[in-house]
Amino acid sequence: MLIVGEESELPAAVNECLSRAGFHVTSACSFAAAKRLLETHRSDVLITAVRLAAFNGLQLALLHSAGGRGASIVVDCAYDAQTEAEARRLGAAYMHQPVALDRLVEAVRSGRAVRADAAPSIATRRWQRTRLSLPVPAAIDGLRAELVEVAYGGVQVALPGSNAQIPPQFTLRARGLPAPVLATRVWERRSSQMAITFCGASVQPIDPGVEALWRQSVDAWAVGGGQPSL
Repeated sequence: MLIVGEESELPAAVNECLSRAGFHVTSACSFAAAKRLLETHRSDVLITAVRLAAFNGLQLALLHSAGGRGASIVVDCAYDAQTEAEARRLGAAYMHQPVALDRLVEAVRSGRAVRADAAPSIATRRWQRTRLSLPVPAAIDGLRAELVEVAYGGVQVALPGSNAQIPPQFTLRARGLPAPVLATRVWERRSSQMAITFCGASVQPIDPGVEALWRQSVDAWAVGGGQPSL
């Protein structure tokens, strides 16, 4: 089990309680440390705070579920309906402070945290997608790319070459986008015949201002040369 969060978000009492309940607990205080652990170790259960400095625990839940690793529980500092809905969409259980430790143990033991194999299909999308008739020049972590499909909650990009290395999480920049956004890879497909690597990623701007800019850019791209994609 991996528990992610600073003391103010997930107190040491949570670790101690779960350890006493018989679970093997590994802790991480930062998003970067947790991401490294998820990529190199298998954790049957992920418990993460929503607030992780400049990052978001929902992004870890997405990474955890995308890898088919097990259950995720996100813990918010206070109840937020939008965050709860997003957690459920990702197949994660949602709790908020103050967390009753007995309820947390029960959630882990009884499997109330939704398993990754029960999570919604990637094909079930919350937002309408728009396929762009004219690809938008972009870059992911400095790699040249093009946006071929956009939505408020995600994007599909194409990179030259069938062996392009796409990191699990990357910074996305694009023409017409005033500020970069953080994206998390959901799937990738390689076409040796076309010499292109395609990648589908979720886009979750955690800053309201950046989210507004992203949505404005999606609308502009759609109007400028896109059509709805079913």
